[in-house]
Amino acid sequence: MKIFYATIILIFLLSCAKEKNVKLNKQDTTPGSFQGLQMWNDIRSYPNHEIKSEGFEQAFNNLQKNKNISNLQGDERPWKSIGPKNIGGRMLCLAFNPQNPNTIWSGSASGGIWKSTSAALGNEAWVKIPTGFPTLGVMTIAFASNDSLVIYAGTGEVYNVGKPENGAAYRPTRGSYGIGIIKSTDGGNTWAKSLDYSKSQGRGINMIKINPNDTEEIWAATSHGLLKSIDAGLSWQNITDILNATDIEFDKGDAETIFVSYGNFYSEGRGIYKTSDNGQNWDKLNGEGTGFVSDFGGKIKMDMSLEGILWASVGNNYQGSTESWIYNSSDKGESWNLKFDDDHAKWQGWYSHDVAVSPFDEMEISIVGIQSFISKDGGDSFIQNSEMHYNSGRFEPMDDENISNYIHSDIHAVVYHPNAEGTIYFVGDGGIFKSRDGGVKIRDYNGGLQTTQFYAGFSNSQNSKDFALGGMQDNGTALYLGDDYWYYWAGFGDGSWSGIDERGGKERIYMSSQQMNITFSEDRSINRKGLNFENFPIPLNKVDAA
Repeated sequence: MKIFYATIILIFLLSCAKEKNVKLNKQDTTPGSFQGLQMWNDIRSYPNHEIKSEGFEQAFNNLQKNKNISNLQGDERPWKSIGPKNIGGRMLCLAFNPQNPNTIWSGSASGGIWKSTSAALGNEAWVKIPTGFPTLGVMTIAFASNDSLVIYAGTGEVYNVGKPENGAAYRPTRGSYGIGIIKSTDGGNTWAKSLDYSKSQGRGINMIKINPNDTEEIWAATSHGLLKSIDAGLSWQNITDILNATDIEFDKGDAETIFVSYGNFYSEGRGIYKTSDNGQNWDKLNGEGTGFVSDFGGKIKMDMSLEGILWASVGNNYQGSTESWIYNSSDKGESWNLKFDDDHAKWQGWYSHDVAVSPFDEMEISIVGIQSFISKDGGDSFIQNSEMHYNSGRFEPMDDENISNYIHSDIHAVVYHPNAEGTIYFVGDGGIFKSRDGGVKIRDYNGGLQTTQFYAGFSNSQNSKDFALGGMQDNGTALYLGDDYWYYWAGFGDGSWSGIDERGGKERIYMSSQQMNITFSEDRSINRKGLNFENFPIPLNKVDAA
C-alpha cells in the first residue's frame, strides 16, 4: 500500500513539474524586460491590471496642494539643474511669434516647452516655459495669426493607438501620453486647459492649425481623430474618427478647403482627405488612379506653396519595406506626381520626416528624414545637403567648429523662417539646427536647451561630487565634470547603461550602447580635452566582475 501511495505522489509531482515547465517555456517567449515592466505596473495598479487614468490627474492635483510642505528636517535643499546645456535632445516642433519671428518656440519629447527671443542665437538662447501642468511631450505649438499673446500647445507624443507588442520594430508607445491641449492668452506666462485628455490615457495631439481668416476656428489632428473648435478652444467637436490624424494644411487661397492626413502603423483609413466646405464633407485623395502610392504604413506630413502646390512626405512602417516618397499636386490633390523616391525617411517613416516649401521661392523645397535634402528646381531633382557624423568632445553651442553641414539624424520637422529669406530650421533628435544661407551651411543652435533624455543606468562617482555619466536617447553618453561642464562621448546611437568602478584605488569607467557595444576607460584625467576609450576586449559573459 505504501508503494502504491508513493507511486501516486510521484506521478502527481511529475505532472506538476511538467505543467510548470510548460508554463516556463511559454513565458520564455516573452522578453525579460517586458516581464519586468509588467511587474512594475502590477505592483502600482494592484488590485487592478492597469493604473486607472484618473489616478494620474489625482496624483498631480495632490502634488499641487502639498508642494509647499517642507520635508521632515525643514531643509528643502531644492534641486539644481546642471545640464547638459551643450547637447541637444529630442525636439518635435517649432513655431514663430507672428509679430516678432526672432522669438521662436519649440516643443520637446520629454522636456516641455522652450522659448528663444534671439532666434536661437547664443549660449543661453533657450529658456524653459513653465505651464503649471505635467506637460512632458509637446508635439505641436500654434499662434493665432498676428497675435503673439494667444498660443496653443498640443501635448503627448503618440505614434499609434492600442496596446504595445513585443519586438523592437513595433513601437506604438515609444513616446509619451499627453493631457490634451493647453492655451495661453498672455504670451505664455500662464496656461489653462483647452482640451482635457488628463483622464483619457493613451491620447496625443499631433498637429494644431488655426484658420488664417478666423482665429476662433481651431483644428486639431489627434491620435483618435480630427477635432474642431469654433470658439477659440472653449469647446471641441469631433469631425472624424479616423485614427492617427497627423497633419493639417489650409488651402492658401481658400480657407474653406482643408487637407488632413491620417495613418501610421497601417492604421485603417490612412491617406489624405480634403474638404471644400469647412469640414462638412470629405473626399479621400489617394485612391486608385490618382498617382499616389498604392499602400504605405507610416505617416504623412504636408505643406503647400503660396501658389497652391500641395506637397506630401509619405513614410512606410518600420516593419517590412522602408520605402518613403515625396509627392506634389497642382490640382488640390485630385492627381499626384511622384517627385522623389530615394527613401529619405528610411526606417523612420513612422516617426520622423517632413516637407516644407520656401515662402520666397516655390521652386525651393526642403525634405527631411534621416538627413536633409533640398531642391532648387521645383522638385525635379534633390541633393542631400546634410550629413551625419559623430565627434566626441566638448562643444560650445556657438563654437565655430560646429559650422558645417551636420544635422543630427532623425529630423522631425523642417521650417522656413517667414520673413528671413534663406533661413531654415531643422528640428530633431539632436535639438535645433539652422541654416542662414539656404541650406548650404548648417549648425546646431542648442544653447541653454536642456532636453536630453537620459536612460536608466546613470552612474555617480562615490569619490567625487563632480563626476557622473549616463547614456542618452540617440545622443551617446555624457560625462559630467563639474561646474555645469559636460563631455560628450558620441559612441553610436543611444547611450545605455554606464558604470564607475572606483574600488581598490582604481578608476575604470564603462559605457554601453546598442547591440552589446561596451567601451571602457582607465584614464579619467580631467584635462577637459578628452578621455581615452577602448572597445571592451572580451565577450560580456566572460567579464571578471572583480
